[in-house]
Amino acid sequence: NNVTFGYNADTPVLRDLSFTAAAGKVTAIVGASGAGKSTLVALLQRFYDVDKGSIEVDGQDIAKVTKHSLRQSIAYVAQAPYLFEGTIRDNIRFGRLSATDAEIEQAAKLAAADEFIRQQPQG
Repeated sequence: NNVTFGYNADTPVLRDLSFTAAAGKVTAIVGASGAGKSTLVALLQRFYDVDKGSIEVDGQDIAKVTKHSLRQSIAYVAQAPYLFEGTIRDNIRFGRLSATDAEIEQAAKLAAADEFIRQQPQG
């Protein structure tokens, strides 16, 4: 709601930005390089707080929600995929180091990666 933000006070990157994302729907943030996509995602996850305005989820200002709680409900897909050293299981577990094997398998299913994983030599 009318968000203004800058990495320094003199140069706003976003000015008076407002939009609504439909509840229960996947929302993609796309645009040209330098358009502010990464900044917007950083604000949604509260890596930074807005200078003016507010960001609300289900009518609640995210500035009043714990960062941990907020980040548990956000999924981020990077523009360029990256795999760490180790197994596919290790890469999936990176998102939550305490995840059980069953939770990792469920995450793979939800990401529609389970079939691909089973096709691998050590799937």
